[in-house]
Amino acid sequence: MIKRLRTSLTGWRATAEEPQEADEQPEPPAEDQTEEDDSNDPFRKYGNRSVAVWDAATCTSSVIRQKGKHFRIMGCFANGAVKLFAEETLYLVEREALVLLPSAPVEDEDHPEPITARECYDLCLRNEDQNDGQRCPLACYWTYQQLKGLGYVVCRPQQYAAADGSRAIAPQFWAGDVAPGAPPVPVCFECHQPSQNFAKSRLGDPAFRVFVTHAGGGLPSVTQLTDLLERCAGAPAKAAVAAGDGTVLLFDLTEGVPTIA
Repeated sequence: MIKRLRTSLTGWRATAEEPQEADEQPEPPAEDQTEEDDSNDPFRKYGNRSVAVWDAATCTSSVIRQKGKHFRIMGCFANGAVKLFAEETLYLVEREALVLLPSAPVEDEDHPEPITARECYDLCLRNEDQNDGQRCPLACYWTYQQLKGLGYVVCRPQQYAAADGSRAIAPQFWAGDVAPGAPPVPVCFECHQPSQNFAKSRLGDPAFRVFVTHAGGGLPSVTQLTDLLERCAGAPAKAAVAAGDGTVLLFDLTEGVPTIA
């Protein structure tokens, strides 16, 4: 069994499951906005997009104009505003749901030129060999994209353990180190089923937790997998295997791992 686990990914069962369908979230009460209100909106030129300001020191963005329902399931509340982590920021910028500014606009002055999507990649993502704990590794972001595309509520481990997100653990990928004494396999993201009753303040156990690795690499040792499953107690664990072209496959880790008495 140990040999089978270490040879290839074929011993893991790929899963293509999608989250259970949830009842449609009721629309929030529409605000009574008049043309005068709109004319006083300093961000009206951005249409129906939210606006945020980038903070290079923390690799987060602070939302200064909210549009849409994204923030019901994304971001934390800090210093009187919604704070988005790097992967959340880039995800919304990619989908043209968020305008990202390099600095806060000053009254009676022209707004700074928005950060382009290409520039946002450089701000939010890092290569695996870069030692920058605030930005999101590329393979982890590909995984985040896929999980969000499947409809899951995706967050960092402990993202909502504190309202301001201060206890969140930044995304990490597993580099394939199986040597004795190697660091534990890191949990990259927690995934929750969508629900009309979803609330950041009462998450409960996630539907599953994910670690991220590269296609073509080895597998964690049995000891590492057992440790990972123990740390994921209360929720299944899955492996996200990212290929160089951005393809991500999910594998279920609940089968094929020896039971430790």
